Amino acid sequence: MDAQQQQKVHIEKAQNFMRQYRDPESRELKKLSANQFMDVWSHYDGDGNGYIEGTELDGFLKEFVSSANTSDLGPESLTDEMLVELKACFMEAYDDNQDGKIDIREV
Repeated sequence: MDAQQQQKVHIEKAQNFMRQYRDPESRELKKLSANQFMDVWSHYDGDGNGYIEGTELDGFLKEFVSSANTSDLGPESLTDEMLVELKACFMEAYDDNQDGKIDIREV
């Protein structure tokens, strides 16, 4: 990877953390190693309490959705209504103990 490509990856990573874990052509999510998963978890668990909740979950979902787009749409491309619906679906699927937050063991 030359310096220009590295700079693009660095800028893209700063704009959308999740985009680095997607195939640049297909935009499919790559298989993550345990270390990569922990990097993602740590990035979105901003307060380090072991849960992704509230605005942390909002940030993750916004970046996850916008990272799938081929254009450089920002997280604002997800409307508030869409975010509420997506968050409800995500919580229904992963919040096993129904405490309103995602524990690393639930993923």
